[in-house]
Amino acid sequence: MSYLLANGCSYTDANFGSSTGEYVHTNEEKDKLGIPRSNWKMWPEYVAEKFKLPHVNLGDSGGSNFRMCTTSMEQILKEKPKILMHLWSSSGRFKYYEQKYHDSQFTSAVFYAAELLNRNGYVFLEEGAKTGLNRKNAQFGFQAIKLFYPEKLEETFKFYESFHDDDEWILQLLLDCRKKIIDVNELPEPTGPMARIMQPTLMKTWIQYINSRTEADRNTCIKTADNIITAELQPILQTYYMANAENIPFVSIFGQEISPFQISLNFSKKLKPYKNIIKAAGRHQRKFSNLIDKDNLNKFDIIVLFNQYLHQIARENLINNFVFKKLDDLIAEKKFITKCWPPFPPYGLNNHDIEKCITKNWKELSHADKHPDPNTQKYIGDAFY
Repeated sequence: MSYLLANGCSYTDANFGSSTGEYVHTNEEKDKLGIPRSNWKMWPEYVAEKFKLPHVNLGDSGGSNFRMCTTSMEQILKEKPKILMHLWSSSGRFKYYEQKYHDSQFTSAVFYAAELLNRNGYVFLEEGAKTGLNRKNAQFGFQAIKLFYPEKLEETFKFYESFHDDDEWILQLLLDCRKKIIDVNELPEPTGPMARIMQPTLMKTWIQYINSRTEADRNTCIKTADNIITAELQPILQTYYMANAENIPFVSIFGQEISPFQISLNFSKKLKPYKNIIKAAGRHQRKFSNLIDKDNLNKFDIIVLFNQYLHQIARENLINNFVFKKLDDLIAEKKFITKCWPPFPPYGLNNHDIEKCITKNWKELSHADKHPDPNTQKYIGDAFY
């Protein structure tokens, strides 16, 4: 049977509408904003209609580019399609015991934990205020404090309960965080999705690993950054080679930027002075830990700054990565047909640029939910066609 094979993440997932639950918006908020509670047509269906072909949509919310590569390969081995299309996702996604995770869950946990310990009373109000995403980030932040500064957890809760004693939404948020915090040394028996138990365990491992890397010298950090870039780009190159070997026309679009290191320091007053110190670090072969005043920083402050440092190194060395250079050559020679390359803000496009690159008619679901709205799916389909 001749058919179109499509793959992607939540921008592609045919069940995205009904599977989002109340993660970013409650159902009542969705009704007010005009966001459907049920599914809507996604771009693969629009493209298939134009080609007058049946289609198979392997899109999966939260899925990684590695997942796209492997699931497309499996489907091709089962039944060869007439054409293959991928809407590439962002970076830092992985799967562990069938549960999906994103590095941002841990980077957000560290960032919020640092702000919480530093008594930034406005942390809940300055980014994504009163959304499900902010509720989740707050939970991650308090969970991180429980893991590494348990003796400070109760006083931290009390500070914010006092600071926001007239804000019912934040008081409820704090109450929810209290209920959901897990002690990984006394894990409960699983009674539902394993993610609730596994997430703090993986968070602890991730934080310990990143913290150990802060003692590395610059050469080691360069290798770390290069390995992360390679891991993010290899599935894209492998998919090209697979389609080429099977003689299947392959068209892709980069739907989100690939930037696994970036952490915002926009409202961290304590850490802002370190931005210029890290930027001026240059190519000195010094340990990162020697660039900062560790005595005046908590563990989370240090990791936030280290990730910023690693991001800077990645920006400097990206175009020297061998996988990046190979993809860049294939695209320049028009052998690899794609759109919105390169999806790296230092040398190419950020998320906003990518949206406009795909279609000038791009519209998000809401100010808090950045997924394309139902009408935008048609324009994404037009771009692929």
